[in-house]
Amino acid sequence: MGLGAPMGTKFHSSAPAQSSGAELASQLRVEAHVDGPKQATKSTRVHDTAPIKSIYTVEETPHLITDIKEALDRGDRVVMLVFGKKLRSDGTLDERGVRIVDELASLYNKIEKEMGGRMQNLAVLFTGGENSGYLISGTKLPSEASVMYKVLLAKGVNPQNVFLEERSYDTVSNVLLSYPIAKSFGANTVVVFAEEHMAERALRIVNEIFDESDAVMVKPVRVKLNPLDRLLTNVKEWLAMHMLHLLIGMRRRQFDAYYDELSIASLRD
Repeated sequence: MGLGAPMGTKFHSSAPAQSSGAELASQLRVEAHVDGPKQATKSTRVHDTAPIKSIYTVEETPHLITDIKEALDRGDRVVMLVFGKKLRSDGTLDERGVRIVDELASLYNKIEKEMGGRMQNLAVLFTGGENSGYLISGTKLPSEASVMYKVLLAKGVNPQNVFLEERSYDTVSNVLLSYPIAKSFGANTVVVFAEEHMAERALRIVNEIFDESDAVMVKPVRVKLNPLDRLLTNVKEWLAMHMLHLLIGMRRRQFDAYYDELSIASLRD
């Protein structure tokens, strides 16, 4: 039982129940899947200026790459947080989901080139739980996170550190359940991949849940929407933004119980 991760990556808790994400994260251990067991370490970053909290336009992508490279060069740990997308009934990503993975693959490859392959301090974290539907074969649909990861691999991109969060079911729970995974990796810089219309909401949620000292960089992904879908999406975003504080509070209380459950289960193992 755990938050989930691919190919042997393990996410453990041996701590008593904690309602604080930061306290919980300090008790967690992560083993990454490529180079054998890795103990998560805390960054030695010292902020002499205020951390970045910004949305980058498509035209500002070169600046985003520069900021990520500078973070890695000074020894920061960076997590690319990728929100899952609802799957088709056959268990595949739709065009919007594929577009997000395309943007991720492109940015990762550019940073890897800039860093000369020195990517040990960067992780990709896919977040998105299981869908409620079933495949034609009768088996349950896979998690959004696992499908997006497989699509990334199919594009020839295989990051050194990859984690899956497979229990969340909305944007707030995406971030709440990703926080302890990111912190167990030692992350203090978060690069968020979100569709363009939800970029501001994503920034607000990550700022609210992650530490005040963490840098947050949002990479908006442009997707094609027909006029009706764009109207409905804008209405949904307006409602979500106005209910955001209430929703974050509700999800925090809900997942406090989940952290309790996680800790109890680990003590039984």
